[in-house]
Amino acid sequence: GELSKLLEKLAAAQADLDKQKGVLRDQEHKFVAQRLIKDATDHVEAVEKKLADTLAIAAPLVSEEGQGFSAFIWLAEIMSALKKHMSVAEKSQEDLFAMMSDKAETVPEAKFLSFLKTVPELKEEDATLFSDDELKAVFKHIDTEAKGEIKNQQLKEQFRLKFFIAAPVSMTDGLAVKGGKTIRKLELNEVIEALDEPQKEPNLGILRVKAKTEKDGKEGYITLKGNQGTDYLADYDPYLACEKKVQKSVQELLDASNAASRYIDKKSGELHGVSKGPLFETRELLMGLKPRISKVQQSQVELRSQVARARKKHQENVEGEKQRRQEAIDRRAARSVSEEAEACAKEADEDAKKASSAAEALVASRGADAESPLQVFGDADKALLDAAEACEKAEEKIRDKLDGLRSYFRGPFAEARNAMKALKEGLGASGGKCRQQAAELKGVLTALEGDAHAAVLVALCAHLRKEGLSTDALFKQLAGGETSIPADGFRGFLEKMPGLELKKAQLDIGLARYSSGVSRLMIVGLLQLYLRCAKELAITSAFEVKESKTVRKLAVGEIVEVLEEERTDEAVGLVRAKVRALLDGDEGWATLRGNQGTTFLVDCPKPFYILDDEVQMQSGFQSTSSEIRRMRAGEVLELLEGPRREESYEIFRARGRAAKDGKEGWLTFKDNQGKELFEKVSVYVCRQPIALTVAFDITEGKPVRKLEVGEAMEVIGEPVSDEKKGLSRLKVKTKVDEKEGWVTLKGNQGTAFVEESDKHFVCKVGVPLEMRFQSGSPLVRSLEVGEVFEVREGPKAEAKEGASRLRGRNLGDGTEGWFNGPSDVTVPWSPFFVCKQSTVLTDGLDIASARAVRKLEVGERLVALETPVVEPTSGLMRVRLRCDKDGSSGFASVWSQEGAALLEPLPTEG
Repeated sequence: GELSKLLEKLAAAQADLDKQKGVLRDQEHKFVAQRLIKDATDHVEAVEKKLADTLAIAAPLVSEEGQGFSAFIWLAEIMSALKKHMSVAEKSQEDLFAMMSDKAETVPEAKFLSFLKTVPELKEEDATLFSDDELKAVFKHIDTEAKGEIKNQQLKEQFRLKFFIAAPVSMTDGLAVKGGKTIRKLELNEVIEALDEPQKEPNLGILRVKAKTEKDGKEGYITLKGNQGTDYLADYDPYLACEKKVQKSVQELLDASNAASRYIDKKSGELHGVSKGPLFETRELLMGLKPRISKVQQSQVELRSQVARARKKHQENVEGEKQRRQEAIDRRAARSVSEEAEACAKEADEDAKKASSAAEALVASRGADAESPLQVFGDADKALLDAAEACEKAEEKIRDKLDGLRSYFRGPFAEARNAMKALKEGLGASGGKCRQQAAELKGVLTALEGDAHAAVLVALCAHLRKEGLSTDALFKQLAGGETSIPADGFRGFLEKMPGLELKKAQLDIGLARYSSGVSRLMIVGLLQLYLRCAKELAITSAFEVKESKTVRKLAVGEIVEVLEEERTDEAVGLVRAKVRALLDGDEGWATLRGNQGTTFLVDCPKPFYILDDEVQMQSGFQSTSSEIRRMRAGEVLELLEGPRREESYEIFRARGRAAKDGKEGWLTFKDNQGKELFEKVSVYVCRQPIALTVAFDITEGKPVRKLEVGEAMEVIGEPVSDEKKGLSRLKVKTKVDEKEGWVTLKGNQGTAFVEESDKHFVCKVGVPLEMRFQSGSPLVRSLEVGEVFEVREGPKAEAKEGASRLRGRNLGDGTEGWFNGPSDVTVPWSPFFVCKQSTVLTDGLDIASARAVRKLEVGERLVALETPVVEPTSGLMRVRLRCDKDGSSGFASVWSQEGAALLEPLPTEG
């Protein structure tokens, strides 16, 4: 009963409690469901907000596929140009803003654009490098307040130097690393602003810079590059800075969206077993939020793609801007190179045209109106050569510039190269024309000099004939004992000649080649005219052919000297001149040209001979005549007479040895006149080696020296016997070295040491000792009067054809005489030379002290002003010359030290 009631009440209470519990559970589930929905919604909204923020951060990058960031590129270029402009103009940033604003506090957009268009570094051929739209975009970037005007502070911000942190590094409170206090560690990709120029750390020598962090405004010193090569700072790039922010925000977005997605997945999983009630509905609602997260994630992926595309586009823009800027730089550089080349070429070309024009006028007038033609021609020649050299130098400069542009095939440098090629070709043509005109000018001057010189010679020859003065007498009169006539003395003589009709200018030109004086060789070449017989003809006694008798016939090849200038025998129409035959000295009149145009006598150079060895000059035609002097190798003689042969004759030759030095050879013992050239002399000869002693007694004193077998001795006294030793002794003097002493004639055993010779003879006149039996063979040496000669073979007869003899005058000292020739040692010589090997023309004979005049080139023609001489120090044969090429004169060696021919005489004609 009662218990049942109690149980019933308990059951009712329990049911009511369960009901209350259900109500309470439903309320709790509803609360949890609401909380879950709110948290999940908050996550999703946070992600969506992060997406919006990221899109906002990425907007500068991805707007118009990155075009919005081009302003940064242009800004960087403009700021670089402004910094360069400030450096060149020596202006500060404050000065720059003052010029830009006209000293106002702000600069409106129009003034900003107008000023930039005046900056030289931003212009190319008077055109601004940037368009108005590009400049406006730059202005908009600087105008951070969007007021349409910028302040000095805003412009100053653009000049700030910023860096990225490229590797973690410490910021310290002082320049010195050691002892410095670390302010804080700087993280990778942090941005800092440089507050000063980099400085060298005093102890480690590394560069450090004072800077301020963008993150928290901390200031301190940072190392640019470590001593191990680590780069701590990298150049700040606005685009890169923005991209890094975007990448960071995108990553945060990705992380947030993934966290929200995981949260919803987790909570949905926890409600998987719920089949009804608020939580069941909540699970459905949670799963409904997933598309929103997916949309964010999809937007994030798309944003990444947009950023990548923007990066590519930006890189293209950067490369395009670099290319544009480089093209502008190239155009400016190419224009600078072209302008420099044009200026160089223009100056050289103008000089060339001026010199060329003057030369053309001078060639046309032949200097007729010039007071001093030599000076005018010299100035014109110098102007032409200077202009040619200037053209060549300018051409070389352009060639160097072209070498630097060799790799360019298009663009500004290729255009500049083509233009410079044309300039170079033009310069080459101008320079070549100047050199050609210089040669033409030289030809004209040479012709004028030739004409004036010929006029001088005609006047001088006429004066000498009138006064009866020979060339030798003229030289002696004007040279005054010197080796040459002074130039002013020669001119003075000409100016004083009666009836001289030559103008001053003619004398200037005609005597230009004698500026260093007139040598004997030059006088001889000047005033003597020689002709060679080309067709047999007669020398006659008178000018008129009808009234003259034949003196003798001239053979083809004979040379005659003209004594009187040519004139025409009007009766028969023959051109005649008085001549002297060099062969035998016969004088008479000869026909140069017949009345039918036949040429009998032709011009030829005056004959000279040079000696290749020592040659005897004698007083008469006969080769047995007395010697005047010995002539040395290298001496030059002018031919006065000959060559003529002596009649055949017989001489006696002997072979032997000179007692003086032991030289052996052949000599003439008796000449063709029967004259004995040697006489017997009492001489003793050493037969066995024996000592020459000081005293008669062998045991006393020291030996003078040992006598050699065959050695000759002159007897001083009579033989003296040494009874004690059984010796016969004789006092003698040696022929080799004139030592005096005693010698043993015969020993105590009967040995003959010294015997009297019947083969020794003393020389009565100077005689040549020659190598072979035939007289005239190569010379060993000359024996002097009084020398002793030992005959070992002969004398025996030599039948001799008469020697070819020449009479000549030595151009060195003027001595005249006869000598043998032509021969191997007496050869024809010409004063005209050609350079065979390049050598130096010097201003003096002595090689060591002389200064170089210039280099002689192979093939150059030269004329001797004096006869060759031996330079004492080197032993080289040298000659004073004048160059046909430019008229310069000086000394040059005929042979090198090795014996190679440097200068070669041109062969005489005919």
